[in-house]
Amino acid sequence: MVELNQLKRGGNDMEKKLILKKDGDNYKLEFDSDFIDITDKKINSQIVYDKIYSKITNEDESVSIKVSTDLVDKTDLIIFGQIKAYFKAVDESINEQLKNKE
Repeated sequence: MVELNQLKRGGNDMEKKLILKKDGDNYKLEFDSDFIDITDKKINSQIVYDKIYSKITNEDESVSIKVSTDLVDKTDLIIFGQIKAYFKAVDESINEQLKNKE
């Protein structure tokens, strides 16, 4: 399985594990007891913020979202790679902001 990210509190870090799954022609990211639908191969950034990043507290020093999947189809793996890159970019931006708040 390829890792996406899992939310757990340890020290002052927010870490989240997401699992990319496919439901017919659509994808979804599952985590904890929740999920984010990916419709027409598009992620709604507002939903991502509301369900994941809005949970950041003033005590958090870093954010890490990891994505995994069991999908093996070439197209699925391309989507998976794009999703990993998306979360990496968002994490880096937020971590820079958290670093600069000090």
